[in-house]
Amino acid sequence: MWVEMAVDELVYSIAYNSYYKTEPLLVVQNSEGQAGPDLEKMVVIEGNRRLAAVKILVDDHLRETLKITSAPTITEAAKAQLAASQ
Repeated sequence: MWVEMAVDELVYSIAYNSYYKTEPLLVVQNSEGQAGPDLEKMVVIEGNRRLAAVKILVDDHLRETLKITSAPTITEAAKAQLAASQ
């Protein structure tokens, strides 16, 4: 997904231009999810690449796990701002 779906390009775009809140994610509750009363399973219908890009920018551990070394780094303040927009 990193290269094939151009998430790498989106990571750079969000890192340098920020996240546009005018393009919200479309998320619905998973009707088949049996997650329990305290945890609902949600499914992203529109915005999977944007969500992946934001997670890669915000989560250094995820970046290491996926062995993504070419993504730009952002400040802690920018990470907090992106995390709040999820």
